[in-house]
Amino acid sequence: MARTDYAVLVGDAAQDEIGAGPNSVSASDQNAYFGPLPARVSSNMQTFHGISFELSTIRKDDVTDGLSQTILVAEKYLGADSYGTGNVAADNENEYVGFDNDIGRTTCQAPMQDRWGLGSSLMFGSAHPNAANFSFCDGSIIAISYSVDPETYRRLGTRSEGAIVDMSKLGL
Repeated sequence: MARTDYAVLVGDAAQDEIGAGPNSVSASDQNAYFGPLPARVSSNMQTFHGISFELSTIRKDDVTDGLSQTILVAEKYLGADSYGTGNVAADNENEYVGFDNDIGRTTCQAPMQDRWGLGSSLMFGSAHPNAANFSFCDGSIIAISYSVDPETYRRLGTRSEGAIVDMSKLGL
């Protein structure tokens, strides 16, 4: 099964998926699963402040905090004892699963270096010793320290909060 070491930004809240998703393509086409589409899309846009989520319709014009100050995708944290096992919720499905904690992360917690015995499906991180690599919506790549200022980091997880991000507080 194809898995990935990267995840897309879903926002800054402590939530990176909604349920298990539809169990078939035909089920995903039904209003019974998603509910009325305009209402569901609007609700998700208000709940998830990042770039990708279930039924996401985010365009670059929706990223009013600035493409250079909004995370798009980054390395994902995974407990080192779970590498390649598929036995933790954050890495048990394939990379094509859609809106799921296998491929989505938030900025509600600072990034962390992968370590033994500590699992989490919410945070970005990597095996690198000091920082994880992040790609922003403008295409830039920036290493963010594990000791980043928490509020600065949280703000990088919102697309339209309106707060200015002091990029000098990324900890490197």
